[in-house]
Amino acid sequence: MSQQKLELEIKNTFYEAMVELDVDTAIPLLRTHEFLRLEQHQENSFFQMSLRNHARETVQLFLNEDTALATKIGYTQAHQYAEKGNFHNLQLLLKEQPQWLEATDSYGNTPLHLAATHGHTEVIQYLHSIGANLHAKNSDHNTPLQLALLFDKHTEKNAAKFLINQAGIEKNIPVFLSTEVAQSNENLSKKEITQEGWDNLMKKCPQGYDDYLPADQKGEKISVYTLLHEAGYSENLKNIKLISDYQMIKMDFSGVNFEGCQFLGTFKNVKFGAGTVDHCEFHHAYISEAEFAPFTKFTDTSFTDVYFENTHFNQNKFEGNLFSHVQFNHVTSTQGWFDNTFVSHSNLLGLTISEPQKFSVTLDDSVMDSQIIDATVNQIHVMNTDAPVVGLISQPYEIIYGGEIGMTAADPYARLKQYGAVPVLLDMNNVNGQIDQYALRNEINDILKNVPAEISIPKYLLSQHGENLDKIKTMVNDYAKHLDAAWIPGGGDVNPVFYGKGEEYDHAYYDTREIFEFALIDHMVTYNKPLMGICHGSQITNVYFGGTLKEDVDGHGEDHLVIPLGSTNTGVVSDVLQKPIYGVSAHHQSIDKLGEDLQVVAISGPVIDDFSGQINYQSNIQTIIEASEGVNGKPIMLLQFHPEYNADDANKALLLKFVDLAKQSKQAHTLELNDVLASNQNLFADYQAIQHTEQKIADQIEIGQSLILSPNNVAEPTAIYIPELNLLPEMQVVF
Repeated sequence: MSQQKLELEIKNTFYEAMVELDVDTAIPLLRTHEFLRLEQHQENSFFQMSLRNHARETVQLFLNEDTALATKIGYTQAHQYAEKGNFHNLQLLLKEQPQWLEATDSYGNTPLHLAATHGHTEVIQYLHSIGANLHAKNSDHNTPLQLALLFDKHTEKNAAKFLINQAGIEKNIPVFLSTEVAQSNENLSKKEITQEGWDNLMKKCPQGYDDYLPADQKGEKISVYTLLHEAGYSENLKNIKLISDYQMIKMDFSGVNFEGCQFLGTFKNVKFGAGTVDHCEFHHAYISEAEFAPFTKFTDTSFTDVYFENTHFNQNKFEGNLFSHVQFNHVTSTQGWFDNTFVSHSNLLGLTISEPQKFSVTLDDSVMDSQIIDATVNQIHVMNTDAPVVGLISQPYEIIYGGEIGMTAADPYARLKQYGAVPVLLDMNNVNGQIDQYALRNEINDILKNVPAEISIPKYLLSQHGENLDKIKTMVNDYAKHLDAAWIPGGGDVNPVFYGKGEEYDHAYYDTREIFEFALIDHMVTYNKPLMGICHGSQITNVYFGGTLKEDVDGHGEDHLVIPLGSTNTGVVSDVLQKPIYGVSAHHQSIDKLGEDLQVVAISGPVIDDFSGQINYQSNIQTIIEASEGVNGKPIMLLQFHPEYNADDANKALLLKFVDLAKQSKQAHTLELNDVLASNQNLFADYQAIQHTEQKIADQIEIGQSLILSPNNVAEPTAIYIPELNLLPEMQVVF
């Protein structure tokens, strides 16, 4: 087994043991493997997550084995005594070290926070008597009282009652109150809901049951404000996680204020209005058919990996907010107030703004329609424009939930982010919603009856007209003109009608996605922009170039070697893929005859055992084309395997090559020529001629006229077949 796989297996075993508090398994692993101990010093380690979630038994196990962690997180002796309820030792210590009274760990917890979490009333009373701050908030904006109510398991909750008497009444601060504590204090009229109370309230609430009914049969949105008040809660939600376990569908949050809340998952057909959203986080959220009604104010709130779709902002104020890796699709904003807003690595192409009252926005490596930028030239600051913009065929909830069968965009999205590109999600859901799919099939079938012989069927199809066909081509061009490159990820089978093996285009396939992809490929090829096709993406690109597919191949649901042919060809894949690498695959179709303007780079080798990592030379795997590329250095990378699933250097190099090509494409298409042309009239004339030719081609593509008018103008496709190879057991593979 490779060292990488061995470490991964050890990590998985260790994490499972820690979740189950299986000390007998976890501690020997922690003692034996240094990389486990080192990882716990990282911000997002298992240890840090345990600390944040007050999983104190787990935290203590780590500290017992690695005392350096205590220093790393500011976990002083005072914290330890307060957490254990060791009143006597804490008293002696703070007399010697009084500065530790307000010392904080890496999540902002003082000794009082930890004592409150475990309900140590005597310790709390002592800390209060020597001046501990009862109102101090940790990194999650929780006070000691809130932690006592959230985590203290004692039924009496004396610690919470003491804190309420000292902090709640005397200082009149907002608090999270459980039902039993609220009933014990008649002076508190309304209680603020806890996470447990919120979860219980949502479980009783019938949501989404009529989401798919006709509009005239749908019920009204459910008023969260009313639900809270009927249950005796305040309309102020603090530090609540609104998560997708109970999807927020048809919820009206008007009048509700959010502070320190987290929004995760799906929020569909919801409404916000006349409330505040302060210091909140929208993270991995899919917000669709939402309305942000007048006077909703967002302050110091972050939106990360959020997809807004068919959403309207109306007279909302955004002040000091962060948008990072956010996608907008069919989003409108009317009289919006955007003050001191920072937008990083985001796609704003689908945002339409009207009558902005104030627009003070900084764009950092983000893509936005130039018309909006031109209209607000003195109010938008553009910085760091080097990141390439890469279109990615997707469905938005893949990014939220981590992928769907037949659509594998989650990992490509993550890799593009990781390597410094700006992914633009090309939403198949939204395309489907704007197309009459049955009418589209009829249009396609009518066109396919007249395809000339020896011509690429997809290219011919794109040259023709139809109401829905033209809609898709227009959608693609509207987006593609902003793209520096495109990535077509995995998906379902390509309809055989497009490579001459089917009789009729029917509903068994992806309908609009296939046409959309053909149009996207056509744009990339026409404008020489880089194109990455993975698995399904490789197959459909080959079909676009007139190639065919094998309908079913054996053994390719397993990991195996990818073996370069070692030819003298030079290209964007062969430049990187020069020795056998580990290939992750899951497919049953593959390239058969290679399309025109493509060349083979690598084929499949023997299976690699998932558990041992050993190469099985006796395995019966059908040899197929695993990698191909554009001829003459054209920026087309087609891979049947999934390099985005594997983090080794060889697979990583392929992805970095694609991103580098996208960067080069961006530079080539944004090159400023004005100064050069002004000083060279001959060059200026040549440039005008080139522009005229390109515009003529673009116009022909725009109106759907074929640039190839007859089969006589088409060169004979270069049909390349790879014979089945006998992989001998003694075959040596050198990495």
